[in-house]
Amino acid sequence: MDQTHSNGHRLAGLFLMLGAFALPFIIIDYISIMAQLEPGAGMAERAALARDNFDGLALGWRFEIIAMGLLAAGAIAMVPHGVGVAGWALAAVGILITAPMYPIMLGGYKEVLFADPMRVEDFAMLRAIANVLFYVGGLLYHTGFGIALIGEALFQKSTIWKLILGIGAVANLIGAAGFGLAYGGMEAAFMVAGPLAILAFVIIGLKGAKLARG
Repeated sequence: MDQTHSNGHRLAGLFLMLGAFALPFIIIDYISIMAQLEPGAGMAERAALARDNFDGLALGWRFEIIAMGLLAAGAIAMVPHGVGVAGWALAAVGILITAPMYPIMLGGYKEVLFADPMRVEDFAMLRAIANVLFYVGGLLYHTGFGIALIGEALFQKSTIWKLILGIGAVANLIGAAGFGLAYGGMEAAFMVAGPLAILAFVIIGLKGAKLARG
């Protein structure tokens, strides 16, 4: 392995490690806020909860922008240096598709939630747009990471790492299916996809740490 290739691997690994290890904490924090909703809550209740917890949600979204940006940078950096090239490229594309979601949530939500009176219908419209970006982007990047980890596992000599990366690939692909089903209207599928996404990010982070170490 030449020096440029090695340095590229380390840089990609650092980006993947930092981004992927941050996301489970961000996801759990978001879930803990949204868990305050009563089962069957309507859009008005969702809007009120988002308004009352907007500072905490916005802080999480800002950290998520950084974490997703690091993941995208890591995936892009893996394209010339890794195996499963199509998967890394697809993961980066998926993350870029989610990017417009963040200004919608940080700017659009704030404008409509703190209007007097609160504009619940506008919040519902913005949330629907953000959900499309979230579900389509998640479907693509989890599919991409799944493909990439399959490729990486095939070239691992260590049986343990083959198993770890294989589990990560399965978690990503099932997570991708959950995002796809949620986009199709079966939002209950996200109850399965969410925990698997956390596992998937942890394994991507482990892969990144291994690459960063060299």
